[in-house]
Amino acid sequence: MAIYINGIFCKKSNYGIKLSGDADKICAEIQANKRANGSIRLELKERKEADKNGNTHYLTVDEWEPTPKVSNDKPGDSFIEDDNSLPF
Repeated sequence: MAIYINGIFCKKSNYGIKLSGDADKICAEIQANKRANGSIRLELKERKEADKNGNTHYLTVDEWEPTPKVSNDKPGDSFIEDDNSLPF
C-alpha cells in the first residue's frame, strides 16, 4: 500500500518538475514517515493524466526494504570440499 506525501503539489514545467506546498505540512509528513534511522526514500511518480489543478506527478514513500541474507555457513566453511571436485 502506497503512502502518499500529502500537501505537496507536483507540476511538470519546461525545465523539470516543480514541487510546491506548505513547508511545515510537507516537513511534518516526511517526519511522520521517516525510518528508525532517520532516513526516508521518496518516489516521484507520474500521473496517468493531470488533475483538475494541473498536477502531473505525485510523491510517495518508498517502503522497499532489502531481504536480509541468511547464511548457514560457518566461519571456515568452504564451497569446495576437495580439489578432485573441480570440473577441470
